[in-house]
Amino acid sequence: GRYILISTVSVYDDGEKLVERDFNPSQIDLASTPLTPKDPGLAYQFGKQRAEAVFAQKAMFPTVMVRYPFIVG
Repeated sequence: GRYILISTVSVYDDGEKLVERDFNPSQIDLASTPLTPKDPGLAYQFGKQRAEAVFAQKAMFPTVMVRYPFIVG
């Protein structure tokens, strides 16, 4: 009874020894319409952050985000 969003550590800004609380999808302002970054790496991060934010803030059902280091395939 829960939707699992497969995310990645790409939601985090660069750094070392990152912990889960270093990115909180509930703090993303979904009402604003920022431009998508032109850098493909940053665009991917932007998309993952917004996807988590939509589920964290708008889902009307139980959700959980799982952040893998990387996804192959």
